[in-house]
Amino acid sequence: VTSSDGGQTWEVSVVGEGIIRSLLYAQEIFFAANGSEIYQSEDGILWELAATTDIKPVTGIGRLLLGLKGSTLYRSLDGAESWEELYALEPGLPIYAAELAGE
Repeated sequence: VTSSDGGQTWEVSVVGEGIIRSLLYAQEIFFAANGSEIYQSEDGILWELAATTDIKPVTGIGRLLLGLKGSTLYRSLDGAESWEELYALEPGLPIYAAELAGE
């Protein structure tokens, strides 16, 4: 949803199909994931498909996005188009969150 009048009224923006499970703002772009697709938007109103993947983006800074899938942590440097595995726990030990620490 977006508001252009300080929250007095709201408009619903449609982002793909299904329930949005992850929403973040990084690289001056909004990213929304529904479990099988990642969408991106510069303004939060118009959305386009960025990637088809079950990796869930969870945080980002600069060009770096971090994403999770089960017990594996991934990174993307190209706006969620491709992902590189960074770290994997033992199977059955899921990672629930990831955070980036500043300097």
